[in-house]
Amino acid sequence: MSSNPSRPPLNAFMQSFALLVLRIGIGGLMLYGHGLVKLGNFAELVDRFADPIGLGSGTSLVLVILAEVVCAILVILGLYTRLAVVPLVIMLMVALVFVHPGDPWAKIELALLYLVPFSALFISGGGWYSLDNVLRRRKRRTASSIPAPPADITSDAPVAIPDSETVSKP
Repeated sequence: MSSNPSRPPLNAFMQSFALLVLRIGIGGLMLYGHGLVKLGNFAELVDRFADPIGLGSGTSLVLVILAEVVCAILVILGLYTRLAVVPLVIMLMVALVFVHPGDPWAKIELALLYLVPFSALFISGGGWYSLDNVLRRRKRRTASSIPAPPADITSDAPVAIPDSETVSKP
């Protein structure tokens, strides 16, 4: 183990660095290549966007834009990573199963190429270099500074607190 608690051991460093590259890469590609394009062309797409599950074209477009923009940004930041990839994975599964089932392999392959890394991030989380980890470390630090409650705090019996004179001193 590393003697410095502010950074992981070398192997964990490499794994977390790889997760950082993956998060920034796949999140950035989704955001820039898909989400921002749909957001910029919202007016043109709203009436003709696919409605694979019967929510309406406008609602489907808004949900896809939320996934491709908001969730992609969360993935890039590593903030609520596992939660953020869920809408992206669902969106990609819907695209594979309902929108592109008869399309050429190139179109199906693109959805799969996004689905695989987002699924991996669901399994692994954001890694050491993520805001998830910053929040987790801050929470641990705060929790460790709060004294533990007495063991019998849930009982209805009064808690006996010894006065300073009855406590034996070494």
